[in-house]
Amino acid sequence: MQAVRFAEVLEAALDAVAGPPPSGAWVPPRWSPPPTRLDGPRRVPFASTPYASLVTPAAERPAPPARRLTAAQARALNAMLSRGAALTESFTERELRSAFRLLARQYHPDRHPHASEAARARLARLFGALVADHHTLRTALRPEPTRPH
Repeated sequence: MQAVRFAEVLEAALDAVAGPPPSGAWVPPRWSPPPTRLDGPRRVPFASTPYASLVTPAAERPAPPARRLTAAQARALNAMLSRGAALTESFTERELRSAFRLLARQYHPDRHPHASEAARARLARLFGALVADHHTLRTALRPEPTRPH
């Protein structure tokens, strides 16, 4: 609503400064919104589109299917949790990637240029373990191979 008021004030100020245009001069038309199409495409409710799950609150989304983690995957998950990752056993690929990137920013040695050599070596070990845990947990996201009968 303020934009309309500003436009009106600006137009009045310009008219006061410049005065009315001389007769026969070209005057730009006033702006008006484009006409709406009454016969336009049928609107589909957003909730029924494939993009609805991207904006649906997490509390309303169905829980991902439970998965069974191997011992190595459970150790990798516990290691990432102990470093501060916000994951559950039913994590999605997006959640895993997001948690890994947050931890990578925290533990990558290049993010700490003023650290001592010992601290950088410790960060390098932690970051290497983090990368290994990430790769281990990515195997949990792959579908299990089916055996032919």
